[in-house]
Amino acid sequence: MTINDLTVNISHLDREALLSEWRWLTGATKLPVLATLAGDVFVQDSTDGSVHFLDVVEGRCTEIAPDGDTFQRLLSDREFVMRHLSVQLVAPLIRAGKVPAAGQILSWRHPPVLGGACSTDNLEATDISVHFSMLGQIWRQASTLPPGTPIHISMQSTSAQGNAPEA
Repeated sequence: MTINDLTVNISHLDREALLSEWRWLTGATKLPVLATLAGDVFVQDSTDGSVHFLDVVEGRCTEIAPDGDTFQRLLSDREFVMRHLSVQLVAPLIRAGKVPAAGQILSWRHPPVLGGACSTDNLEATDISVHFSMLGQIWRQASTLPPGTPIHISMQSTSAQGNAPEA
């Protein structure tokens, strides 16, 4: 299994808009640089070059590297890849040939933040923009509420496609 097997292409997406529902957590200066097949994303801060890991299961964004070069080296570290690219979770689907189509990512049928299991059986192929929009809204609402409080999801911010410049 390679890094390419464990990540999804986001170059066709508007990087500014992709994480608009996560700005409450990431701030305005972080842009996605690498999305994992399991639905998490690495973001780089445009002010200082630091790289952070946006974990959509835990609803956290933590610094993992002071710069892009260090991040590239981490991607060669087996332990780092196993932990941050959720290899144990996605490997059974990759082996079974059940990988998402272009423009999709593996997302949660029942998000763990709402009580879903953190298991391979709870994953399904979902549009990348929808995945980040929905989970960002869920986490924004859930992060300040007592357990069991109802939350509401809107699909208004799914316009992250089509505005990226051609390479």
